[in-house]
Amino acid sequence: MGVTLIFLLVKKHGVSDIAKVTGLNRESLYKAVNGKTKPCWETIFKVMKALNFRLTTQVA
Repeated sequence: MGVTLIFLLVKKHGVSDIAKVTGLNRESLYKAVNGKTKPCWETIFKVMKALNFRLTTQVA
């Protein structure tokens, strides 16, 4: 039962702060990133945006 990288980043940046930015409550945020569930893409996108991640695609 490993801890996901995104969970560690959320904890490092503050669960309350990330929850506020994403519009999720703390409990929902924990459930989404704890590695035990499969969150929807919209939730992951909100968390990534709150953490200032940029997602780009590239043709191989």
